[in-house]
Amino acid sequence: MPYNHKKVEKKWAEFWKENKTFTPDLNKAKNPFYALFMFPYPSAEGLHIGNFYAFTCVDVVAKYKKLRGFDVFEPIGFDAFGIHSENYALKIGERPRKMLDRTEENFRKQLMSSGIGCDWTREVDTTLPEYYKWTQWIFTKLFERGLAVQKEAFLNWCPGCKTVLADEQIVNGVCERCKSVPQKKMMKQWFFKITDFSERLLTGLENMDWSEITKSAQKNWIGKSEGAEVEFEISGEKVKVFTTRPDTLFGATYFVLSPEHSIVKKITTDSQKSEVEKYIKEAGSKSDLLRTESKEKTGVFTGAFAVNPVNGEKIPVWIADYVLMGYGTGAIMAVPAHDERDFEFAKKYGLEIKQVVAPAVFDHENPPQEGKENTKRNIVHVLVKHPKEDKILFLRWKTQPWKTPITGGIEEGEDEIAAARREVYEETGYKNLEFVKKLPYLISAKFYAAHKDLNRQTLARVIMFKLLDLEQDEISEEEKRDHDAEWMDIKDVADLSPVSEMPHIVDWLNNGDKIFEGDGININSDFLDGIATDKAKEKIIAWLEEKGIGKKMINYKLRDWCISRQRYWGPPIPIIYCEKCGSTGSPQAMVVPEKDLPVLLPDLKTGWEPSGDGKGPLSKVSEFINVKCPKCGGEAKRETDVMDNFLDSAWYFFRYLSPEKENRIFDEAIGKRWLPVDIYIGGNEHAVLHLMYTRFITMVFHDLGLVGFDNPFKRFRANGMILKDGAKMSKSKGNVINPEEYGEKIGYDALKSYILFLGPMSEDRSFSDEGVLGTMRWVERISRLEEKVKDGAKDGKEIEAKLNKIVKQVSDDFEDQKYNTAVAKLMELTNVLSSVKEFSKETWLKFLGIIAPFLPALAEEMWSKSGKDKSIFSGKNWPEYDPKMAEENEVEIAVQINGKFRGSVKVARSAGREEVEKLALMDERLAKYIGPEKPGKVIFVKDKLVNFVK
Repeated sequence: MPYNHKKVEKKWAEFWKENKTFTPDLNKAKNPFYALFMFPYPSAEGLHIGNFYAFTCVDVVAKYKKLRGFDVFEPIGFDAFGIHSENYALKIGERPRKMLDRTEENFRKQLMSSGIGCDWTREVDTTLPEYYKWTQWIFTKLFERGLAVQKEAFLNWCPGCKTVLADEQIVNGVCERCKSVPQKKMMKQWFFKITDFSERLLTGLENMDWSEITKSAQKNWIGKSEGAEVEFEISGEKVKVFTTRPDTLFGATYFVLSPEHSIVKKITTDSQKSEVEKYIKEAGSKSDLLRTESKEKTGVFTGAFAVNPVNGEKIPVWIADYVLMGYGTGAIMAVPAHDERDFEFAKKYGLEIKQVVAPAVFDHENPPQEGKENTKRNIVHVLVKHPKEDKILFLRWKTQPWKTPITGGIEEGEDEIAAARREVYEETGYKNLEFVKKLPYLISAKFYAAHKDLNRQTLARVIMFKLLDLEQDEISEEEKRDHDAEWMDIKDVADLSPVSEMPHIVDWLNNGDKIFEGDGININSDFLDGIATDKAKEKIIAWLEEKGIGKKMINYKLRDWCISRQRYWGPPIPIIYCEKCGSTGSPQAMVVPEKDLPVLLPDLKTGWEPSGDGKGPLSKVSEFINVKCPKCGGEAKRETDVMDNFLDSAWYFFRYLSPEKENRIFDEAIGKRWLPVDIYIGGNEHAVLHLMYTRFITMVFHDLGLVGFDNPFKRFRANGMILKDGAKMSKSKGNVINPEEYGEKIGYDALKSYILFLGPMSEDRSFSDEGVLGTMRWVERISRLEEKVKDGAKDGKEIEAKLNKIVKQVSDDFEDQKYNTAVAKLMELTNVLSSVKEFSKETWLKFLGIIAPFLPALAEEMWSKSGKDKSIFSGKNWPEYDPKMAEENEVEIAVQINGKFRGSVKVARSAGREEVEKLALMDERLAKYIGPEKPGKVIFVKDKLVNFVK
């Protein structure tokens, strides 16, 4: 009888729900395992394939752990507040609450039908007062600790959503929700001071078991940089800049302010006023991303000049939109010779470019290696810079062409510096040299290897010196005959063949025609001349501190989290303003007392739509606004903004533990048993949004004494995207995958196994109808295997060995989330079982145990039909394996010829040297490398490699 996936999957989905198969006793759990997927919001379209895939990645490991005897908690809830829900309600003309009641019920039905093993007894919903009471409580605790503050700032105003956005909610220059281009507006809003946790957030990444792509994104977003704060003076105003390269201060040739900087209007001259005002208006309509990444740099001169504190030079002050008010101090010193943005800007507007750093490069492709003759000799090439003229002394052999090595080699007991000094003295007689670079250039040996008349490849080292004076000793006639030491113009030297092969040196010689952004040595920098970058930084910072015009500083790119939203659908900010308790003209802001929480969101039938005037809809609801002051009892006003829904999702996994708790945010005793979360899987698009915020809130909970850890998730893995036939899905393309549709057609077991089988979890994978039908056929083949199960059947060695190997391999794959290879191995085992006439019931039950995480309904059905009266997930039904039988009988041995990999041979495990050597020598693929003569030496590592040394 054909396998009926609809009937079987419906049967077991209902069974699991009714019997609470996946509902653990959180208080009595002895072996807890918390499996979590990202907080879903109940979209009108229902369960989409992206969410379904992420849920499946968590569910399959949760079921595996349950089969291993763990008490598994896999909760579910709804992130239903926020712009995503409200915007859809606006689109269809329906109130958010009414719309969500319908979409949430649909989402529940879809998830239950799909066989995802959620604990539905602890469901949470962010829109319910019993949840958002505690979201508001978090705000009050942050306020009490000085971490929730109200301040004016230039914010991202979304004209489409009619609210402010956090920096993290702008993706590729547009609002992540409505795709409108945000505009900059000065607004007074509520912020969480996540910046106070910058270093803690950064260092915490070091020992976290999270996907590297996620950790890297967070590290870059936090953006730690070390440098100095330097004070410039502009028209009597003191303006500070932060720079990571204080060693380039002597190269600052102009100054740039953000168009939004507070002193722009004060310093702008009358003649430039109209141009400046026009530019400020234009810049305000651009997003930060558009401003910083635009290829065309724009700006306008203010008419003012800044005084460079290190040399007293007056440099022009410009405003330019590539400088943002939200980063650093909103002002920069521009060093065009050593910064690409500044260089482009200076070129466009004809501003001075002054080089103050010469390259210090170690860049060679073939360094000397011990025992390798062709790189044994080091040749010293010497360039000497004239102290007053643009001339270079390029020491060379007079009688040889340019392609040959120049000057002598390093003698015993010398380093490159000593050898260079000796060569300069011997060949020129110049006595007084100052070493300009602490470290020598290393030039690629590739240049020399290209010349046929050289019988060995040499590693050339170039040393640059500066002459202090031109005092000379007499040099011998022999030296004069053998060497030529003439001064040459820099431009002529740069054209010479050997030097043209040294791009970094050519840049240095060209002195400003190209920018150099790396470390090196200072030039044209007064008391910093000749000092390497790291030392130059230390020296200039000490000088600035001594003069009282600067200091060493660490800066972070991370900005405070703006949580105010001028919308309706969100938890009200629990703040009350009292004029009487405040100072003159400034009401006091105070949090709502805990006993008065939650501040209920009014159930508005009309007037809930955003107005776009910078105020939320609640500002028009007088019965909400007017309230008694909790301090003096007088008339007061409520805050009318609501909170960013990313705060709702920053702590939901804590609430799952005890959603019924009325007097605590979560049960701390249960938390000690179950937290941190064991495995968390979701999209990396939330790396600097949700995932950063969860870490911040967890750190706050730690500081409040609620938990004893900073990292909320022991392990986080980022999943890739599901593509349709290689293309990103969209409604306009008509290629959206509906999980419910495929669940009906082929079954959820087949669908889940297919999307896991497509490739590594972290990578994007392409869904095809042909492929998913193949997985459906695999499910049907397994259902037919039941006919081969015979009581008393004796399994052959092939089946026993294969079963043990697959159990071990799939177990290992689960620990590494290698679901695709696990499914492939199960398909392989299916083929083996299909190839025999019969096999034992013991083998069948073990097989059902290892397919159960991927094909839970099918496994349950076959398990039940085999005579089991309890769910396969009710006990430790993951099979054990015999380690000896699980070992591979064959191993692949790497074959090397003179240390270079040339191929491999398969041999019996633990094979001896003679057997491996014989098989390798007989292999036709390797014969051409080994040659007719027997190798003189053979290096053998058991089960690893054989190396023939000729």
